[in-house]
This record gives sequence, structure tokens and C-alpha cells, in this order.
Amino acid sequence: MRLRPLALLPLLSLAALACGGSGSTDRSGAMGARSDSIYKGSPETSSPAVMALQIDLGGGEGAACTGTVIAVKGNVGYFLTAAHCAVTHDANGEPTTTPLDPSQLFVIPGTDYSKASTGYPVLEVKVHPAYKAITSAPYDFSIMRFSFNGAAPPVIPAMTAAEDKLAVGSKLDVIGYGKTDTNPNNSVRNHALLTISYFQSSGALVIFDSGQNTSGTCQGDSGGPGLSGSGASTRVAAITSFGGQSCGNFGGSGRVSKVYDSFIKPFIDGTAGTLTCDECRSSATLPGGACSGDVDACTADADCSAFIDCATKCGDSDSACVSACQSAHPAGVATYSKIFDCVCATGCASECAADALCAKAKCGFTAQDATCQTCFENKCCAEMSACAGDAECTTCATSANKPASCASNALYQAEQSCISKGCAVECGGSKCGFGSDDATCNTCYEEKCCSELAACAADSTCTACVTTSTPAASCSSNPLVKAARTCVNSSCSTACGGGAGGSGGGGGGGGGGTSAGGSSTTGGSGGSSAAGSSSGGGAAVGGTTSAGGGAATAGGTATAGGTGTGEPATNPSGGGSDDSSSSGGCAVASPSSAGSFAPFALLGLAALARGRRRRG
Repeated sequence: MRLRPLALLPLLSLAALACGGSGSTDRSGAMGARSDSIYKGSPETSSPAVMALQIDLGGGEGAACTGTVIAVKGNVGYFLTAAHCAVTHDANGEPTTTPLDPSQLFVIPGTDYSKASTGYPVLEVKVHPAYKAITSAPYDFSIMRFSFNGAAPPVIPAMTAAEDKLAVGSKLDVIGYGKTDTNPNNSVRNHALLTISYFQSSGALVIFDSGQNTSGTCQGDSGGPGLSGSGASTRVAAITSFGGQSCGNFGGSGRVSKVYDSFIKPFIDGTAGTLTCDECRSSATLPGGACSGDVDACTADADCSAFIDCATKCGDSDSACVSACQSAHPAGVATYSKIFDCVCATGCASECAADALCAKAKCGFTAQDATCQTCFENKCCAEMSACAGDAECTTCATSANKPASCASNALYQAEQSCISKGCAVECGGSKCGFGSDDATCNTCYEEKCCSELAACAADSTCTACVTTSTPAASCSSNPLVKAARTCVNSSCSTACGGGAGGSGGGGGGGGGGTSAGGSSTTGGSGGSSAAGSSSGGGAAVGGTTSAGGGAATAGGTATAGGTGTGEPATNPSGGGSDDSSSSGGCAVASPSSAGSFAPFALLGLAALARGRRRRG
């Protein structure tokens, strides 16, 4: 039978689209006598295993066929249909023997597929090796493997040779979604009871002719079943293949038992019936899948959608770009991560158990650098895990724009202190506890002020003073702060490109020093050094200088600068994060049950769940 041409529309929601071919061209004349719905039949509601097959032909064109779920193994279903529904077509609209790509096919359940709220993506297509793409020839069979997530679809088994008692005069209940005599755009499942007139091609073709039947098949019925038996003994005995040009009461179907042992059973037995992690993710995030609610929540959230739009534009290996998107849309990332968490913990827990995307972070955060990660796990795991379990600490550790409360968050400060003390070298930071991205400046720190800087980095109060944008007033009298600042100002001002700072009073600090991105060393010649807020908002030793300032801990935002007016950079040796521009820092992902944040894997499935085209 012929494919039924349909216009393809972008899939926003399966339920939101009308289907049935409006706006498309019926190309039935190009395919000879092939036709595909039940002509002069009636609605069919008792065979839910019979489903529609939507076909993306490319260029915005599609087609529809019918088929039957004949088996289920694990989270995999097996769909039997006609070969000409599963192959490419030439320029004249004639079928070839080349299978379509699985991504072009979509199985849709329901009595009316235009109102379906879910569907199943096809994973694999197998066309009978003897199919010759010739009208009225036998072996017009195709079997497909599709994935589902959640409840298994209903099944009507295929008829085996031992079960086949068909004879001339036997009646088959022929079912399909094709055109009817009253509706050329029909999308409702219909059926008719047809009498077998004779067999052809050594019994491989079941023929229905006009002498014994008043109903028949039409465009859209191709691949649909001819059912035999009742109740639990119902079997798919035949597959609709061809029909009369005018969709009357003549047609032919392939006899299933003739290919069961050689084609159908080997295909089902030869596959494991389990989904890969990628296949399961795709299924779980489709409408009706276990994680579709989280996908809906993300697409309905402006910040989550903005994050996806941003990250989609990044190259596959451009982690800096993705990090920038994370920093720009932190709330959206949190919503997006819930999809990931659902896939790994609920929708595909077993399928993705061994997948790196679902590996759980041992200490709540994961460094991109393996050496740094090992240090995290060996020396600071308790502190990092505690921080990952606290929402405010997590925000401090993973946000570019840290709230002022980070300065007093005990869990954050403990994590920061541990990393600066225990993982300085491993995580690419300075051996002195603080470092600069400028090699000359950093050399000066290490040669002339290492002991003073290390002493400050080892003290949580001093560290807090030099890593927050709004240091406490007591910082001005902290001896460790004073010692570090004095050494840097007296010994490394020139090496670090700084000057004496701008002129100003009250901590205003004029222009913030003469160095680009630097903060005023003393807050201006007349200001209070600890509270100076010029330019980068720097305060004493390590005030937040340059662009992106702030504390650098596991997931912190190490500054790119820190060289202005001779002040040390404000990143303790724990390094930066995905959000930072610090060189050599440990890039750390947001805590998640899924472990290291891996956006590209999820971007693919989110796009599949909401960007898929309607088949047929």
C-alpha cells in the first residue's frame, strides 16, 4: 500500500498538534497500486497494541503507517509493520530497499494518534532481506526496536507456523489509521472484518478481493495487522501490504507465519532487550517518560531555557563557555540539573548506573583536574561534603557573584581553609597560599612574601579578610593581614604592576590604582586601608580585584587579576571553578546526585524531548 503523505510540524507537545495530512500533497499516483486506513470500516478501540508509525521524510514532509507491538523485553518494544513504511523513497516516490534512519521513525499509541500525549523513539530498523520494493511481491515486512520508559505497552504476539490455521474463507480483523471513505485526513484507528479470498506466492500473501469483501484498506493502513483469534489467543496473522488504487475492497497482506522463524524470532532473540544509557535518557525525557515533568519544568522556566540556549551555542569541548553560561544562569542550572538527577536516580537508574554522567561525586564536588580531585578526597572530603549539603555554602562555592553571607558561612570558610592549606600545589595554586596569574608577580610572592602569605592563608580570619568583597572592620587591625599587605606593598609593588593607588579619602581610593584591574593598595592616600573600595572593590591584602573577583575555593571564582597596586590575588590556593578565569585552578562542578555537571549529554535529550518533529 502507499504511504500516506502528511505535513510535519515542530513538536511542542504531541497533544497540541492536529495530524492527518492537511497542507500536504497526496502522492498516491506515484506509487502504483499501493495504498495504506480502513475504507468503509468502523472505529477500533480494543487493540491498543496497534499503533501509528509516523515517518519523517525530510524537507518538512512526512507520512503515516500502522503497525503492532508484538513483543516486549525489558524497556524495549518490538514493532511489526510493512517494509515499504521503513525504507527511503526515490524521486518518483517509489520505495527502495534502503532502511530509513531510526531517528526518522516514531511509534505513537492511542485510538487517535493526533491526540497522543506520548510516543516511542525507534532504536533500530530491520527490513526483510527478501523485500524487493515491488508491488504485490511478498516479504513486505519490517520489524523495529523501540524504547519506552515507564509502563510497558500492550502486546499482540505474532503468529507462529504452528499456530497458523488460516484458510480460504477465514476472516481477519484488519486494523489501521489510514484514510476512510469519509475522511481523507483520518487519524483514528479503524477496522473491518475481511474474508481471505485466496493465497498467492506459495502462500506468503493473503489476498482479499472484491467478490467477498465490501471494505478494504487505504493510504495509512500499510503495516497494520490482520488479527486472528480472540482474547489471549489473538495473533497478528498478516501485515497489510498493498491495495486497490481507489481504496476499495481489494488488497493483499503478508502472511506472518511464513517469516516468523526466519525473520521475526531471530531479531527478537538476537537483541538483549535492554536500553543503553543514551537510549534510556531519550525515552525517559519524552512526553510521558519518567523525567518528562522535569523537562517541562525546565522549558517553562525562563532562566533554565536561557541556560540551554546559551550552552547550546558553546562548542563540544568549550568548558569555559559552558561555565560562563552556568554563571549567568545559576537558577536555571539548578532547574536543569533536576532532569539529570531524575535520569540518573529514577528514570534510568540501572541503565545509566555505570555511565560516567551518573557517577556520584565522592565528596559532593568534582574537580576537573584528577590530581586536584585526589587531594580533595584525601584531605578535604568531609569539609566539601558538608558544604555540598548546605544550600548557602553550595551557592558560595559555585556562584560567580557570591552573597555577602559567604564571609560568615562557617561551612564555606572551613572548606576554603582546608583547600588552601592542604591542596595548594595539587590544585594549581601557589605554594604560598595565595598566588597571581602573572608569573612575574607570583615569583615575587614566592621569593619575598611566601611566609607572610602562607600564614594568612592558614588562618581562617585572615583568609576571610582577603577573600571577601566586604571585609569586616576588624581586618584593618588583623596582624596577619597587615604583615602580608606590608610585605607585598614594599617588596612586590613593581613586580606586580601596581602603584600607590589613587588619591581619595574615606576608603574611596580614587581610580583604584594605576594597574588595570587592580584595587587601591591602601584605599587611597587618605583612606582607611582595610576598607578601601576603589576600582575592583579591593580591601587590603587580596581585596576582590579585577574582573570576576571573589573567593576561590571548590567552585569559587578566582580572580583573573590580583596584580593591581602590588596586592596578591584573592584566590587561596584551592583555585578557581568553572566560573573562574584563574589559571590552573580546580574547576569544580555543582553538587548533584549525578556528580560532575555534564551539560551536553542533557542538552541532547532536552532537545529531543521538546524539539522532535511529529512523524507523518
